[in-house]
Amino acid sequence: MARPPAEWERSLRARHQVASLLHALPPGYVVFHDIELPKPSRAVVDHLVIGPRGVWSITTEVCAD
Repeated sequence: MARPPAEWERSLRARHQVASLLHALPPGYVVFHDIELPKPSRAVVDHLVIGPRGVWSITTEVCAD
């Protein structure tokens, strides 16, 4: 089921805010965004961070008002 446009825009803004924070990580970290998983999955990894101490998958969620 498709999300309403207002909800989609809030989600997009939230993902951009998280991306901005992640890009401020110190040298040695690599950040990837919006990684589509192989078909038939429709899932997307919002943010993937690879650093000196490990790998993190970060999901951005928008809470209802």
